[in-house]
Amino acid sequence: PRGSIIRTSCPCSTRADPTDPNLLYNVACTYAVIGGRVPDALDALEQEVSRGWGDKGWIEHDSDLDSLRLEPRYLALLQSM
Repeated sequence: PRGSIIRTSCPCSTRADPTDPNLLYNVACTYAVIGGRVPDALDALEQEVSRGWGDKGWIEHDSDLDSLRLEPRYLALLQSM
């Protein structure tokens, strides 16, 4: 299920609180920057937005998320905010 990828791929990052939206945002940024982890980045980003962190302007302009900009899931997430 979605969410398990975050706990298994970044266990040290989410051990403190796997539902913390700020932590999930940072996990999304990390996955987006390291390359090859776009689906994981989008999973984390969707989770953090669903848990209340929804600064659309920040998400739209954070250069860490540049690799996601043309992804349909990213665009759908922005539209849902």
